[in-house]
Amino acid sequence: MEEALSEQGGNAAKRARNENSELKAELDKAKKTIKELEREKSAIQSEKEKIEKEKSDLSDNVSKLERDNKQYDLKNSAQIRLQQDKRRQLQDEIDALNKKIEELTAEVETLRAENEQWQQYAKSEEFLSDTEKRIEAWTKKTNADKRLAKPTLYGDLGVLIWATDEEIEETYNKLHKRYAGKSGDAIVAKLQKVQAAYDVLGDAQKRKEYNASINITEERIEAERKLIAENEKIMDEYRSQLANKEFWMKFDELTAAAMEGDAESQYTLGTLYYSGEDIDIDYDQAYFWFKEAAKQKHADAMYYLGLCYLNGHGTEKNETNGQGFIRQAAKLGSKPAQKEMKKQGQ
Repeated sequence: MEEALSEQGGNAAKRARNENSELKAELDKAKKTIKELEREKSAIQSEKEKIEKEKSDLSDNVSKLERDNKQYDLKNSAQIRLQQDKRRQLQDEIDALNKKIEELTAEVETLRAENEQWQQYAKSEEFLSDTEKRIEAWTKKTNADKRLAKPTLYGDLGVLIWATDEEIEETYNKLHKRYAGKSGDAIVAKLQKVQAAYDVLGDAQKRKEYNASINITEERIEAERKLIAENEKIMDEYRSQLANKEFWMKFDELTAAAMEGDAESQYTLGTLYYSGEDIDIDYDQAYFWFKEAAKQKHADAMYYLGLCYLNGHGTEKNETNGQGFIRQAAKLGSKPAQKEMKKQGQ
């Protein structure tokens, strides 16, 4: 039994040793596994740290890029604003220069117009002076022609030798009407002379024969008539330029009075510019002078100022202002304004 027990104990010890050996092997294996896991863990940790560092670096790069981009945007925006400001400044300078050019152009046009006006005035003065001398010479010639005609039938009728058939007819009718039916030896004798002269000069053939008898050729008559026609043409121009000169003298006086503040002169000057009578229409000038006169309560000037606003003459259209000035003008006694108000039923 002891042997059996001893054998059992030996077997138990042997199994225990085997189990311990297996456990030790498993422990060694576990330790090895743990070491491998720790190495993998360390490697993973290192990789993680590397990734984290790369991530951090990447994040820093992104932040830097964002900052750089923001700075670029700010810089670009500032440059754009600077360019826009510079462009606006340049445009303002260009606009100012264009405005100056327009003003200078207007001044040049005004000076050119004034220069032309003065040149025309100088020519007009020269023409008037020359024509006045011509009038004096023509008067002497006419007197000589009258002396030549006086002892002839032309003198009896009271016309020049170069008179046209129409002029002879007209003169005879006037004289016949003046003397016919009146009594008195002198009047009867005068009428007889007139009739005798007309009987010859009123007939084309008899007149031609009579002209030959007093040594007056048809060629001379034609030449004298041509001179008379040319002189009449010059005299028409003389009268026109003389009237024009007188007008501009009065216009200058009117302008001077208007500039000194005379309301009636301001109104009259405005109407000249507004109507275009004798001068070119200038609504800007008309509006200005109507406004100046209206400031002094000139009734008719207020009426025309209202028309300027209603029609947009010399200023922007403004019906409210236009009607307002016309009403004021009517209250102040302007006849055309009152007529306009009556037409409107006010």
